[in-house]
Amino acid sequence: WAPSGFDDVFDFGFDRLSAENVLRVAFFVLFPVFYYVFLHGAYGQTFGKMALRIRVLNEDGTPLDYRKAFLRWLGYFLCDLTLNIGYLWAAFDPRKQGLHDKVCRTIVVHENSRTGA
Repeated sequence: WAPSGFDDVFDFGFDRLSAENVLRVAFFVLFPVFYYVFLHGAYGQTFGKMALRIRVLNEDGTPLDYRKAFLRWLGYFLCDLTLNIGYLWAAFDPRKQGLHDKVCRTIVVHENSRTGA
């Protein structure tokens, strides 16, 4: 038994496997992977970082590979689990690294420099 209105939320049967639900799941899984993993791995920047003219690099100044971009994306979840303290960390860190940057040993730099932003 579930309170009225929650019946559909907890029903995970295959009768819910519609084209709409498959597309919805694909969008909410594949879009973040493309946006954060592919763009960081290929260009070191998301569209927002491109507009701000900043990029993500390894601490040694080399570009990220896809593995590191994926780990950095997973680090976002770690920041979320700390109630966003992982993101706020960057405001007080001398190198402006969030928890996800510390874990993955990455830095965010202005495009015209190779030192931390």
